Amino acid sequence: MKKVFIFVLLVIFCFPLISEEKDFITKYYNNSLNELIPNRAKKIILGNIDLLSEKISDFDLAILSNSDLRILRNMIYAKHGNIFSASDLTNYYSNFSWYKPTKKVKDSDLTEDELKLIDRISLFETRDETKKPITLKNMEGVWQDFFMMASGWSNRFVFYDDGTNKVDFLYSQMRYIPLAKEMLGTYEVKGNVFIFKVKEIIYNSYTPEYDKISPLDLWELPDNKNSITFKNPLVFKFPINNFELNKTWCEHNTATNEDVEFTKDYIELGSFSYYKMSGNPQSKY
Repeated sequence: MKKVFIFVLLVIFCFPLISEEKDFITKYYNNSLNELIPNRAKKIILGNIDLLSEKISDFDLAILSNSDLRILRNMIYAKHGNIFSASDLTNYYSNFSWYKPTKKVKDSDLTEDELKLIDRISLFETRDETKKPITLKNMEGVWQDFFMMASGWSNRFVFYDDGTNKVDFLYSQMRYIPLAKEMLGTYEVKGNVFIFKVKEIIYNSYTPEYDKISPLDLWELPDNKNSITFKNPLVFKFPINNFELNKTWCEHNTATNEDVEFTKDYIELGSFSYYKMSGNPQSKY
């Protein structure tokens, strides 16, 4: 009887931990899948508003047209029952059973996360390929989305000065379940738009070893590289919000309680800032 009682206690106390562990793994696995195929925003504009609570990446937004971005941004208001003055929006959302127009939704009715997503979408809506093109200079090298190095590389673009406008995007080395590894392609600039044309994706394909990995080791999957090559490239369009060579700024070091000065080449693509960390593309790993 005592053994049965102990077993019941173990089930009661350990099952939530097992369940949380599985939820944790599922969350990161789904995010990794979306890195491989960034279509979460597309699914939302097709009516799956539950995904609005999930992570929406810049690549999710960059693959949409400006008209689709408008639908996505207003999807947040539609979810809360907004009455739209634009008939095309009303007609669009009326296709979904969840849309119940009841009031004029204010920003104060939205959550902080929803407001941040609206700001990010609005930023992508500033793309205009008819503007005078922004000239990018001194691009060869590794541009990371953080101005300091940690235990590994963060997300980064790698530019090559070979006359072909070759560029790679490499995902952070410090994330869980890194299925997607690299996107390889070329770029061009039209107006204030950085156009990334992806011809190949390098990824870790599944092996039975993954099932044996502890959640604490999910950041380092066994290397099992594979690739997807596209006959017609995937096209991602990011707004260029700022570009500056030898940008100088200060950051406060909390450990020493001192301000530290940095000088780096700098570009804002989408909602991220990228800093030139190396002039050698081969240092990308």
